[in-house]
Order: sequence, then structure tokens, then C-alpha cells
Amino acid sequence: MKMKLFRISSILAAFLLVCPVAGVAQTSTSLTGQVTDPSDAFVPGATVNLTNKATGAIRSDKTDATGAFAFPQINPGTYDLSAEFTGFKSVVTRFEVLVNTSPRITLKFSDLGTVTEAIMISAQASQVNTADATIGNAFNATQVRDLPLSARNVVGLLSLQAGVTAGGSVNGGRFDQANVTLDGVDVNDQDQYGGDGRSGNSFFSVLRVTPDSLQEFRVTTTNANADQGRSSGAQIALLTKSGGNEFHGSLYEYHRNTKTSANDWFSNKAGVDRPKLLRNNFGGSIGGPVRRDKLFFFGNYEGFREAKGSVVVNQIPLPSLGQGIIRYYSANGASDPSCPSGTPSGVTCQTRSQISAAYVSANKLDPGTNSASLAILAAAAAKYTANDTTTGDGLNTSGIRFNSSTPVKQTTATARLDYVLNSKNTIYARGNYQNDLSTGTSRFPDSAQTQTWAHPLGVVVSDTWTISPNIVNTARYGLTRDAITTGGDSSANSVAFRFIYQPLNYSRARVRTTPVHNIVDDISWNKGRHNIQAGVNIRLISNNRNAFSNSYDVLTTNPSYYENSGDVLYLDSAGNNLFPNLASRSNVNTRDAVAAVIGRLSQY
Repeated sequence: MKMKLFRISSILAAFLLVCPVAGVAQTSTSLTGQVTDPSDAFVPGATVNLTNKATGAIRSDKTDATGAFAFPQINPGTYDLSAEFTGFKSVVTRFEVLVNTSPRITLKFSDLGTVTEAIMISAQASQVNTADATIGNAFNATQVRDLPLSARNVVGLLSLQAGVTAGGSVNGGRFDQANVTLDGVDVNDQDQYGGDGRSGNSFFSVLRVTPDSLQEFRVTTTNANADQGRSSGAQIALLTKSGGNEFHGSLYEYHRNTKTSANDWFSNKAGVDRPKLLRNNFGGSIGGPVRRDKLFFFGNYEGFREAKGSVVVNQIPLPSLGQGIIRYYSANGASDPSCPSGTPSGVTCQTRSQISAAYVSANKLDPGTNSASLAILAAAAAKYTANDTTTGDGLNTSGIRFNSSTPVKQTTATARLDYVLNSKNTIYARGNYQNDLSTGTSRFPDSAQTQTWAHPLGVVVSDTWTISPNIVNTARYGLTRDAITTGGDSSANSVAFRFIYQPLNYSRARVRTTPVHNIVDDISWNKGRHNIQAGVNIRLISNNRNAFSNSYDVLTTNPSYYENSGDVLYLDSAGNNLFPNLASRSNVNTRDAVAAVIGRLSQY
């Protein structure tokens, strides 16, 4: 026994030397308790059996001198816990173990008899954590299934904790400091600010977890233990369902449409139809035995289809601006009869030639004649009809409102195998694959749209080795490969009239693959009332990217890049208006319009 303890101590010491900081495990579920007789005295030497009701797997322990027993590193699920001792009837209790919780249960012999006689007592795992200082709640499969979910997205449930905001901040911490694991391995987005449209997403898992594939999860919001914490935010542990000795399955479809939805008030005013929203979730799951008490399987497929429209409002030049005419409100409220028909009252007009003359007289650089800029503005004014007054100044620019079709197609598949190799080893493997395609909004009704294709995959292989009743080791290897491709809406150089008109979104193509290899090993040793844990967590992260955002010229008529932030566009060197009778409320709008009409590229 001394030699055995020496070897175990040597193994633990080696772990601590290799990995001085043991902050690695992500499914640190354990069970402890005591066995007492009818007088509440401790019962040493009692046999305690822990039976997994789904798989029939059994682990055993003997109580020590204080009647204590312990089962470290057990998989969450429903268990029967029984105690046997000569002279007493066996006692059995059934309860549920939740992820990252450490329930403590007392088994009490109440009657004399033989061990072949059994008494069933009731027990229930409590959400009140008395084992350590961690704060958080575990959600089981029933809660995940019954709580309302938008688009069946489990991420929406993660914020249902005290101290957690909808944006993902936990107890005042940053939203991007949460750590997410699935079956004990890393599924975080390693490039959250990489421009893939995920920036600002909290509690984000690279692999989508559907309600029918999720066994349970726990969000530790405060005081994460060393075997969990690797960041300053919440620790989210998600677990995939496994099969059992009984067959279970489901088929489902959820449908939502817009028959009872109201249109936006501004869309009604602009004569734009209500955007459609047709949403369908469908799929199924099945799990059961391949070989009873030995090999089990589980699989889930889910599809998500969304045919929807998104309201887009963008600014466009009015026909008068395309003719080189700038309109502005008069300081005295007088109307200019030379303005084009349809000009509101109290407005003065200046032509392009008058603007050039004003610059020359003020000893400014003559803007000259730039037919290219006017041609672009005139073409836009002829192509698009203004129908929205929520943007633009109403004199030189206005808005166009329309519905852009933005469909979404998502497919998710999950499969898991559990194998009871022998009484000491349990192995499982899990695989995930998803294929998503989403379409972004267009700049204008006839413009191109971006499309984003995401196809991540994940693989996990795990072995739990019960070295002895009080020493358990769990080793895992996981690969989570994020892959995302975004197609741009243009391969042309970007030309924009800032604050006036931009022809396209000028989104550029980008491709990214981010494989994360995760190797995790945890060992737990229970000795009486003491528990020693150590482990190692290795993450090998690669971020392979091709981005074309810097592959094109960017040309802008930016009034803010003129001297004094564009004041020279409407003021002379003495601070006098270059435009007669210019009302102060039109200063900025006039400056922006002048920059567009002149067409000088102030930013490149």
C-alpha cells in the first residue's frame, strides 16, 4: 500500500511540475456522502454502488472509518446509489447529477435485515451548492426543452442567471471573457473580432448546440474553481446527450409566419410592404443501445430555414444635386425663383459655376469642372426614387427605403457513441458538422448582396479510467475547426461621396479556417474527506485567413478631410459665407453637398 501511494504521489507531482497551474477540467462533477446506521453512527466498510440508469455502468466504493464515500469525475445523468452492510437491509436512492455540481448524499440504514432486502428512499440533487464557492445554475434537458427559445437557440438560455445581462456581461465583466466548452473541450470563437459578423456575440459556441442534442449545461457566473477557470468571465459547460439501454427519439417541426405581424410605421408611410418572415425549424433525434450495457448511440439532425426580408434605408442624391445645383435654407426665409420646380419655400440655390466663381473670388483653389462626379450623382438620382424622409436633408439628398431579401439556411448534425470497455474504462466519441448559408442586405434594390458560408466541425474522443475506487483519470482529445467564407458584393474600387451617396456596400471577400486541437487530462484522488486534483490542458490554435479588404483602392470625397474639417467649403479665409444668405442650420449639409459636386478626392 505504501508503494502504491508513493507511485500515485509521484504521478501527481509530475503533473504539478509539468503544469503548475491546474485550471483544466470542464466537467468536474463528483458525488460524495456518508453511510450511517439507525442511530446516525458512522458505518465503516459498507459497500456503496453507483449505477448509471441509462447505461447500467456500475462503480463501487467502500466507506472509510467515518462512513464517507466518494465518486469523482462521474458523467451527469440519473443514478441509483445503494449501500450494503451485513445485518442491515440495503438502502437505495435515485437522483440526478447535474454538470459541474458536487452533490453530497447521506444513506441511512433504517431497518435490520439481510442485504438481499432493499429499501428505496427518495433524494433530489439541490441547486444550492454546498460543496464549493462557485455560483451558477445547471439546466437539465427538461428545462432546455420546456423554456421558450427564439429559433431554438440554446444560447438564449445562458443569460437566465443572476448577474448576467442579455449582452453577455457577467457580474460587470466583459462580454468576450466567457469560456465555453462542449463535452469538456474548447468551442470558443478564437477570432471573435475577425470581421466575420460575429463581433459582439456573447456565449458563442463555434458548434451549434440544439435543444434535442443537449443533455444539460451550467453557467458558473462567479468564483470558478481552478479546474474550470481560464478567463475572467462566466464558465459555460455544455454536454451532449448520450444513448442508453432504452430507445428514445423525437420528430419535430416549428413554423412561424408573418400573417399576424404589423408593418413598420415608416414603411407604411413610404409605401413599402411588410417584410416577410417565414421560419421553419425541423429535425429529429434518436438514441439507444447497439448492445445493451455495452455500446450506445445518439444522433440528432436539425434544419433551419428562414425566408425573410430586412428593411434597408440609405441616402441618395436628389435630381437637383445631380445637375450641380446646391439648395440651402435662406437666413431671411426668402425663396429663390431660380431654383428648380418643387423646391421648398425659403430655399436659395447655387449652381456649380457660381460655386466655382465664389472660390476664385475668395482666393481659394478653383474646383474646376469634374463631369465624372456629376455623372455618378445624376445617374443615382435617375435610378432611385426617394420615398423616405428619415435620412437626408430633403433639399440635396433624401432616402430610399426597401425590403432586401436575406434568407438563412442552416443544417446541423450531431452523433455520439458511448462504449463501456470494461468495469474500469468508459469511452465515448462525439462528432458535429454544420453547413450554414446566410445572405446579407444589398445597398440598393438592384445591388449585389454578400453571402456567408459557415461549415465548422467538431470531434471529441474521451476515456474515463477508474484506476481504483478513489482514483479516476479522464483523458480527452478534441478538434474544433471553425470555417467561414464571406463573398463580397463588389470587386471594384470603392468610390463614395461621404454623407451624400455610396453606390455599394463594398464588402470584400474573406476566408478563414481556425482549427483548435484540445488535449485535456484530469486526475482525481479521494482520500477520506480530502480530494486532490491535477490536470493539464493544451490548446493548439491556428488562424488561417485570406482577406481582400486591402486589395482595392478607396476613393472618397470626404469633407472632413479638408482644412478645418470642411469649413473652407462654405467659408472664406475671413470667416464669411461663400454662399449668400446661408442659414446656419444648412452649414453642414451645404458643406457636404459642395464636396460631392466639386468631386475632389480628399481621401484615398
